[in-house]
Amino acid sequence: MVARSRQSPPRTAPRLSYDVTVAISSRSSPGRSGPAPSAGFTGYLASALTGLSDEQRSEVFELSDTVAEVCAKSGIALYEPRKSTDPVHHAHVPDDQVFRLDRQRVARSDLIIYLAHYPSTGAGQELVIAQGALVPIIVLAYEDAPVSRMVTGLPGTVLLRHRDLATLADGLTWCIEQLRPSMARRRAAFAEHHHAAFGDRLRRLRQERGLTHEKLAAMMRVPGLISAGELADWEAGSDQESNLHLVQLREIASALGVPPAELLG
Repeated sequence: MVARSRQSPPRTAPRLSYDVTVAISSRSSPGRSGPAPSAGFTGYLASALTGLSDEQRSEVFELSDTVAEVCAKSGIALYEPRKSTDPVHHAHVPDDQVFRLDRQRVARSDLIIYLAHYPSTGAGQELVIAQGALVPIIVLAYEDAPVSRMVTGLPGTVLLRHRDLATLADGLTWCIEQLRPSMARRRAAFAEHHHAAFGDRLRRLRQERGLTHEKLAAMMRVPGLISAGELADWEAGSDQESNLHLVQLREIASALGVPPAELLG
């Protein structure tokens, strides 16, 4: 099927949360050449996958294919959960593995692109993870469709509205080019976060006390809120992937009997 085109009055620019505009016209062919690729950037495509009808899934996949094409031309390696953790085609993947894998992929990304065409609690989670890691977010939506203010209100979010696949491709290409300098600066500034400094300290303090991940998890003031699996992931992952909340950091420090600063170094 073809992603539906909205019949509202024509617009000359996508609506962005940044104070910028760009003229976007519908193309007769989606094959127009784009900007020269810039290697090294990674992207994550968030969208609804659960609870969709066959028709809705086809629409989301067609939108996804357009986004993937634009990203490829723009030099962005795009990760699509539908190809690894789709609830229909990969129902055998355990829930906790889906959460860990997608969470790591979001945190590692230079850019998040969210298809806001259908509501999704999973995509909402991914946006919160991205915002916590200061990953820029582009939200795509039909030009007359409502989008939750919990999404559009996220700092650093660009809202791009489109009529059809052609205006989506043009607008997304332009948005990526506008964000490219910021993505490059972020990558350079956050290079130190690719190391597992926090994980190394957590492992050392745990092992000095002769604790397993299970025993440390059980020592939290409210057992069950931090799991042994999470502790193992935080020890193994980079600071960028772990990116704990302040409350989690304080709880772990309390269980270990150290000030939070000792975990941060």
